[in-house]
Amino acid sequence: MELRQLEHFVAVAEEGHFNRAAIRCHIVRSGLSASIRELERDLGTQLFLRTTREVRLTAAGQALLVEARRTLAAAASARGAVIEAGHHVRGPLSVGFSDGIRTLDVPALVANFHALYPAVTIAVVHGEPKTILDAVVSAAVDVAVTYLPARLPACLCAEVLESGPFVLACGSEHPLAGRSEVELAELRAETVITVPSWWGARTDVDEAWATAGVTPASHIEANDLETALDLVRVGAGVAIVPGLCASEASDDLIRRPVWYSDARPWRSALSCVPLACGGPTWTYGMVSAAPALLTPAAHAFLDGLRGARAASTA
Repeated sequence: MELRQLEHFVAVAEEGHFNRAAIRCHIVRSGLSASIRELERDLGTQLFLRTTREVRLTAAGQALLVEARRTLAAAASARGAVIEAGHHVRGPLSVGFSDGIRTLDVPALVANFHALYPAVTIAVVHGEPKTILDAVVSAAVDVAVTYLPARLPACLCAEVLESGPFVLACGSEHPLAGRSEVELAELRAETVITVPSWWGARTDVDEAWATAGVTPASHIEANDLETALDLVRVGAGVAIVPGLCASEASDDLIRRPVWYSDARPWRSALSCVPLACGGPTWTYGMVSAAPALLTPAAHAFLDGLRGARAASTA
């Protein structure tokens, strides 16, 4: 039983007519009828006596009408309390994010937050991970959702949202594209496409190369991940990039990450090959100053992020 169904039920009961109730509920007649039938099915009883000229409540319907009105009034009261609480959270809030996470839609979260806390003035900043982290350090951004570096500045607090392995991205015709996994040492003769050192996860990759004692034959540095992947698509080299989320199934060892754009159909598709055990991993999380330094708006937004993350993994 859902609030929506109770709203439809009360409308039909009060209007005594399905067409008028449908207009009141801003729903088509067939949709309203289906909602009432589903409610009757859930309750295991008929709620209305229907004739060609009128709609009357059964005894069960009359009993439900009293409780339905109470339930809807309580829901409206709860909704009003939340809205009222939202008006008490006010002031500016700056939210920063960088591309990467797939389980949270940051712009949508901002929109939901604004609906709950309309008195908060929100600024949204999109940028590269290091730029976003520097903005949190300088207090230009209150809360950020971004890649976490191996060593987070001591003044910041972070909570992990998602993590997973790096993978080898190569063209679909590359000799390594059909492999189930690849060792970093096998990439000595490859041209490796990299992103700048200020791109958050680059440090993890550099440390993995050093640990493996591998120096690729050559490299090309792209300004961002999308450009790096475009260079891989045209055969300029291979790249080590954030791959599958740790929470995702990995039965298909070779796959094309769904979040890699293919807006340019004349470029070849990418293959995604897991790195052998010991390869680098990436971590994406929410970052802020110490809790004692945060505004009520920042605390509320962090709580919203936690709730959204919990819902996405439920």
